[in-house]
Amino acid sequence: MLPIIHMNGYQKFLTILSELEIKLKPTSAQTIPTNVKTLWQEVYQYFQTDLENFLDQEIEPKIYHQWNSLHTEITREVRLLNTDLLFWQSSRQSATQLARQTSCWQRSQKLIRYCQMILNL
Repeated sequence: MLPIIHMNGYQKFLTILSELEIKLKPTSAQTIPTNVKTLWQEVYQYFQTDLENFLDQEIEPKIYHQWNSLHTEITREVRLLNTDLLFWQSSRQSATQLARQTSCWQRSQKLIRYCQMILNL
């Protein structure tokens, strides 16, 4: 089982990711809404300040490899989502905007699944 500080951190991250995922759901081609940018900044800042540097020596040895693998994937997906959001922001054609928005939404769903997996360790 994860230490309480880790559990609380991932739970909060999951909560704000879920809010972002709802706002990212593709409905129609559009430019990136301001509320999505603001929420993403909150998600990204929380990740950088609270999750990215969790101390791995506090993790039980029997779950360390699973945790490390999932934490690495979360780090990777957060960076890729940031890149996807930048591409969405710079897209001009509606088909490209919809494709970028869909990509962002799918990444947010993947991040949510990774967080849920970590919380179930």
